[in-house]
Amino acid sequence: MHPVLVRILKQGIPVALILAALGYLMAEAAGMFFSMQAGGDSSIRVTVGDAPATADGSEDLTRSLQRRLPFTLAGWGFGLVVVVELLLSVLRGRKPAVPSAPKAVPTEDETEKLLNQLLQQADAAEAGRAKAATDTPPPGAPCPVPSASENSPVNN
Repeated sequence: MHPVLVRILKQGIPVALILAALGYLMAEAAGMFFSMQAGGDSSIRVTVGDAPATADGSEDLTRSLQRRLPFTLAGWGFGLVVVVELLLSVLRGRKPAVPSAPKAVPTEDETEKLLNQLLQQADAAEAGRAKAATDTPPPGAPCPVPSASENSPVNN
């Protein structure tokens, strides 16, 4: 499936569903408002299309809004997503899909060689630290005396 079509479907369907739910809520609120304005009498009627809903050719306004508003909002929302996604795909341009080169996965032999080298280096470093810690200066070796050029508060 084309990537633009996939983006339109992934973003357009949720937008349409959310706007349909909001349209239904708005129709309910408008129906309550109009029924309160009429003093509880639902005598507000509207002519809907060519086919009459009742014998006198009118339909209750609340029912008309509940039927039309959710579909209208969902359609406009989905249409807006389609337009925006198509504009974005034109503005961005069609970039060819660049297949990424698969990374060379080292074989187990190479991995084991590298691991053994690292272990040998770590062992050598640990042995050097242990030897330096256990080495003591030879007996009778003089302590180093600071030279006069050093800025030391202690004078010898």
